[in-house]
Amino acid sequence: MSNPLSTIGMMAASNVTPQGKPALSIEQSKALGLKPTIDQAAKSFEGLFMQTIMKEMRNSKLGDGILDSDEQEPFQSMLDNSYAQLMTNSSNFGIAEAIKRQFSKAVGSTTPKSGS
Repeated sequence: MSNPLSTIGMMAASNVTPQGKPALSIEQSKALGLKPTIDQAAKSFEGLFMQTIMKEMRNSKLGDGILDSDEQEPFQSMLDNSYAQLMTNSSNFGIAEAIKRQFSKAVGSTTPKSGS
């Protein structure tokens, strides 16, 4: 059984998706002078959505644990962010695909359908 933290670290270091495609963030594209794509925006939104879901799941707990403290909250938030990023890069929830389809129609560009 692999450690999820080591998996996150490896993906961040290699900066590729599990399918072997380059995974540039919007910030990295801007730093390189490239215009962000619909794909990047859709994936970023999907990651933000998953991060929000994880945050709300954590906030909905019924009681405090014996080891819970306010000092761990920033670190828990960073861990949740990493988990959301990992889930978005390794799974297809369909949110990014729906956004790409919707906005591709609006801007008149075509993106290949998944599975092509």
